[in-house]
Amino acid sequence: MKVQGHTQSFKKKVLGLVFAAALIPVTLMGVYWYEQQKAVHYQNFQGMLMMLADQSANQIGRLLQERRQQVEHLAKNSFLREEVRRLLNTNPNQDAYFLVQFRLHQQLQLMMSGNPWIVDIEINHPETGNVLMATNLSRLSQPFSGTSIQLRAIQGSNLQVSPVFSSEAQRMNAQGELETHLPLRTIWAPMEGEGKLSGILTFHTNALEIGKYLLKDSGFFREAGIQSLDVYVVDHDGRFLSSSAFEEDLRNMGQIAQRSVLELTLQHPHQQNMTQAFSQCQNMISAQDPALAYQMTGYAGYRGFPVIGAWKPVSGTGWCVIGEVDEAEMVEPLNTLKVSTIGLVTGMGILFGILGTILSSHLIAPLISLTKVAKELAKGNRSARFESHRSDEIGELGSTLNNMADAIDETMGNLEVKVFERTKTFEMANAQLEKEISDREQVQEHLHASEERYALAIQATSEGLWDWNLRNNSVYYAPRFKELLGFQEYDAMDNTVEAFQSRLHPEDREPTKQALQKHLRQQSPYDHHYRLQTD
Repeated sequence: MKVQGHTQSFKKKVLGLVFAAALIPVTLMGVYWYEQQKAVHYQNFQGMLMMLADQSANQIGRLLQERRQQVEHLAKNSFLREEVRRLLNTNPNQDAYFLVQFRLHQQLQLMMSGNPWIVDIEINHPETGNVLMATNLSRLSQPFSGTSIQLRAIQGSNLQVSPVFSSEAQRMNAQGELETHLPLRTIWAPMEGEGKLSGILTFHTNALEIGKYLLKDSGFFREAGIQSLDVYVVDHDGRFLSSSAFEEDLRNMGQIAQRSVLELTLQHPHQQNMTQAFSQCQNMISAQDPALAYQMTGYAGYRGFPVIGAWKPVSGTGWCVIGEVDEAEMVEPLNTLKVSTIGLVTGMGILFGILGTILSSHLIAPLISLTKVAKELAKGNRSARFESHRSDEIGELGSTLNNMADAIDETMGNLEVKVFERTKTFEMANAQLEKEISDREQVQEHLHASEERYALAIQATSEGLWDWNLRNNSVYYAPRFKELLGFQEYDAMDNTVEAFQSRLHPEDREPTKQALQKHLRQQSPYDHHYRLQTD
């Protein structure tokens, strides 16, 4: 079981290595490819939004400059100047005064033809600013439409432009219909000739024309399926000066009543704070930085949804052109791309998994055979051998295993012969030892019987024996010896020579000592009579 467990573990390791060697590079390539596509996707969106904001801001800047130049050019019309001078010098009660008014009205009508951006034109008195003539005759004799500061600036030969405002009176819109609250923009130009101000030419222009110069369409966004593209312009207060791309939705949400122009402010609908795009653009205007700016991470838009955008100030104004796209719509292709990438990597992983399984099985099969041979050898089957004709490392390992098995087989054979021979020798030695043990047991039995007989003989006599061991200087005193000296059976008596000598009769001590020394020196029999004191 242990060998099998290691084999399975090795197979798993091989399969894991194959997976890792194949899947990790594929995964890294997939992640790299996705990040590259993501970066390109962001760059494309960023580039297109910046292009739309840049070109739109430039076009509006050119439009405003062109309108100023057109008004300045019309204000220099010599016919108008002469007629206004004539009108000012004519008695209003004379018929000639009405004829001059008629010619001026005709000329103003002629100036409006072919210029749909002009709502109406007025000629103002150079000093009071009152209306001398207008395409809208109801404006005759009305006071100056601008401020006293603007009037003095015009009298100082300076062209003036008003902010976009909502008309209180009915005005003719681009469709030829009268409309109240039409967004207008007024341009005043001094009518000068020969160094003298003869009048003021006032143009009320349709501010809705500004939205026509915004680039609100792009083939890139159409092909990408983007429907939330919104390019608009706002003034320094954040009021829309062009239509939103979501007019209908804004009306349904109650954010506007008629149109987004002048009704909609660029702020979050719930938080009531200006959007990040507007705040940053106004900072750029304050810093006099005409460059483009963008934000590709989502920020709250004026509809309450996260958006990405780019913006640029309109030169010479406090206006900003902003191009935005809903972040969710921009990210959606990336989510699709991510799913496709994960699917591709998963498919490649499954493919490499199948190939890895086949490859690992091919690599592990000979190892399993080697394991089986090793297990058979471990069980004692010395005939087990690895059968293979491979010439690689596994084949070499199998050959080494076979050589090792042959060596083991030969060693075991020699060992068995030696064991057999040694066993025979041990059996013979064991038999000899058993015989010696048997003989010794018989001798011990005879000795024990002899000792028993000797003890019986001693007990039958009245002699007391003692035995002196000269090696350890100990003496054995027989029970009868102790009895003759008056000792009881269990009384203690030292097993020493001193115990014997201390009981010799004083007259017998020296003769006994000499007889003992003679016996020890001459090995003569020890036969001596002495007297001992009893206890």
